[in-house]
Amino acid sequence: MSFREQRFAQEYERRLTEEGYPGNLLEKVLAEVTGSSIIDVGSGTGFFSIPLLKRGYRIIAIEPSVEMIKILKKKAGRELLPSLSIYNEEWESWEGDKADSLICIHAIYGMHDIQRALQKMREYSPKSIIIVKADSGRRTLSSIIGERMKKSMSPRGFYDKILRALQDSGIEFSTHEIKQFRDSHFSDIDGEAEYYCYHLGLEISNHDRVKEIIRAHTEQHGEEYIFRGVYRDYLITF
Repeated sequence: MSFREQRFAQEYERRLTEEGYPGNLLEKVLAEVTGSSIIDVGSGTGFFSIPLLKRGYRIIAIEPSVEMIKILKKKAGRELLPSLSIYNEEWESWEGDKADSLICIHAIYGMHDIQRALQKMREYSPKSIIIVKADSGRRTLSSIIGERMKKSMSPRGFYDKILRALQDSGIEFSTHEIKQFRDSHFSDIDGEAEYYCYHLGLEISNHDRVKEIIRAHTEQHGEEYIFRGVYRDYLITF
């Protein structure tokens, strides 16, 4: 499984939309951005770019996945595209115009040099907003299945890495915790088990075991299964 694959992008868009993502993360970001132009580092399919465009901001979206960009363009449509500049590049190699604010939401994990990536953000905008997953206090089907199958995909330690890199760079910052709950609803438990095998890089021979883990951690109402996810993130501004 790779975030650059078509299936990954499509599942990412569908599942997060159905869960109500980004939820209260959007209002937290809106409270921090300043000015009229925003660089969205790792924009994905536009869960932040699109609502920001609708509020009148000009967006520079930087996204390494072509498949993610296809969905972003479709969501923007003719109405929003004139205010949207899209670059199919990694943040480390991108060069372009500066902006009033910069956001990087759950997108710093694949960057090779965290300190340099943060310094570059500082160079390109006077206000940067990063959201990164907390290592604990989260409850998702992916994390539960990963723990049971000893195949975790969750990045760890990035919050501490970011704080150390900012401190070493002499950059002042502030941080606070954000917590939210999002519900997943599905009726095809076999399809869910197949998806998590794909998502976690498990052999399909693990399908039945994954299916039982899902069944044990969801509530069933008739033919529908419901999972309440707990999400804990840190918002860092500098």
